Amino acid sequence: MKKEATVKKMIAEGFDTLCKMAKDSNPYLFWRHKKTGERYQVLDLVVLEADLDVAVTYKKKGGGIKWVRPLDEFIDRFEAVEGPKRSK
Repeated sequence: MKKEATVKKMIAEGFDTLCKMAKDSNPYLFWRHKKTGERYQVLDLVVLEADLDVAVTYKKKGGGIKWVRPLDEFIDRFEAVEGPKRSK
């Protein structure tokens, strides 16, 4: 139980980090890869079983392969960009 609580806290902190980067309460927006310029959408935050690091799952805009990258790497390599328009 203690391990599960720790993991939930780590995911919540990762979520908060992405929200701050996106300047939005919804980090599931589009993100641009700084090197390639390609756009990707964050799908979820997960925990890697091997080392309990928080990771980001994401896919290229328009579909395709789903990727997993440790949160720290994702933060270094991506920047938030405008996502789909939301109705008011």
